[in-house]
Amino acid sequence: MSYKQRIAPDRIKGIEISLSHIFDTVLKKRYMNLPSGFSYTFAKLMYINELYHSSIYKWQQKNHLNIDNVLMRLKENCINESLIVEEMIRLINSNLETDIDDFFKLIMIMNLNHYNTVRKNQKIFGIIVCHGYSAATSIAEAVNSLLESYIFDAVDMPLDITIDEIKEMLVERLNRMHSNADVIVMVDMGSLELLGKSLSTAINCNVGVINNVSTRLALNTGNAILNENNMKTILEKVSADSKAKYTIVKRQKMDAIIFTSESGIQTAQRMRELFENSLSVKQIPVDLVVCDYNQLISNGNSHEVFNNNNVLFITGTANPHVSGQQFVALEDIISGHYIEIIMERLSKYMDVAELDNLISNLRKNFTLLNVVGYLTILNPKVLLDNVSMAIDVLQDYMHRKFDGKTLIGLYIHVCCLIERLVTKTAITDFDGLEDFETNNSKFIQYVHDAFLVISKRYNITIPTSEIAYLHEFIEADERKEKIE
Repeated sequence: MSYKQRIAPDRIKGIEISLSHIFDTVLKKRYMNLPSGFSYTFAKLMYINELYHSSIYKWQQKNHLNIDNVLMRLKENCINESLIVEEMIRLINSNLETDIDDFFKLIMIMNLNHYNTVRKNQKIFGIIVCHGYSAATSIAEAVNSLLESYIFDAVDMPLDITIDEIKEMLVERLNRMHSNADVIVMVDMGSLELLGKSLSTAINCNVGVINNVSTRLALNTGNAILNENNMKTILEKVSADSKAKYTIVKRQKMDAIIFTSESGIQTAQRMRELFENSLSVKQIPVDLVVCDYNQLISNGNSHEVFNNNNVLFITGTANPHVSGQQFVALEDIISGHYIEIIMERLSKYMDVAELDNLISNLRKNFTLLNVVGYLTILNPKVLLDNVSMAIDVLQDYMHRKFDGKTLIGLYIHVCCLIERLVTKTAITDFDGLEDFETNNSKFIQYVHDAFLVISKRYNITIPTSEIAYLHEFIEADERKEKIE
């Protein structure tokens, strides 16, 4: 339960500090040690015991004979440790006003015995000294666990502590250890190397200091301590192996398809969903990203989406004209125009059969009626019938016939335009609107006359800004036709 349960440190901080003080007070006069992280572990156990008291109590009642037998054997064979634990428990009871049951006594006696019996036979001890809360403790616990031996003790120092204060803490800790043993002190900053000389005179032993401690360096040192009795050999070996190495991992940009619409994020999101439904035959590692149309126009290829992704192509109801980026208009998907671009850009993720299946799904999902129904909240059949008649009238006024792909684009554009007017989200900004009104008065009148039936049916008035965007769409399409 202790290892699986995550407990926020602030919930047990008070208990941990109290336990640390109690353990330190008792162990100091007995010249014995426990890992510096044991206070946290025991505080966590006490917290979990409170949290799941009922179920733990039932388990203890069920197993009380075994617990009693083990505790009795420990008291017989670990007399000194048992007496120390009893003293600790008395202090815990009086300071924290909590009872410690037999199972907790068992854990404390076993830990105290394990960490001190093993150390009696060691010729070299290790201490990790780091600035910051639990930095040294974390490294020491990780290494001790990996080596399954209590090699390192830990001293966590505040950032504003002095060298003399650190020395005092270390001398007190080292005096509890075997007096004839050598000590390797691993520190996080080179300035602490000065500790070596002052420590050797204070505790009358050989002291080796290694700086720039890391988990890997501590692991190498701990392993050497277990297998080597000569401190000089250990220091030479781990120092030679501790040279820093580096590698640069270049950021891998995720492939992405961008969906955008002048009608807003919601319309672009609906397009994305329709496209995603067509891709449902196979999950591919391509992000389908919805982007704000106006931001794409204003930021161009400096938009963050191009910094973070490798954009395969942009698709939508209107071209944001981003330099260096391929745009596949929604009407192109419907008409099958430029469909080879989609196939080519996705070919590294799909084989021929899967691509054919995708195109089949696109043709099925991206029919004009289906797209209009997906992009607008209005009745798609009625809306398309009205838009089709209005655009036929507009062609007559302009003495011009649009080709099939342009018509599809116009149908989608106008359907979205009408929804914007119905939902009161019309586009009101257009660069050079006054010039447009002056130079295109006939076109403006043509649109008003051609869309008279729609305006009455949906109770809307088409603003000049929207007419300007409609004109821009027609002109852009005409230019494209000439280029092709």
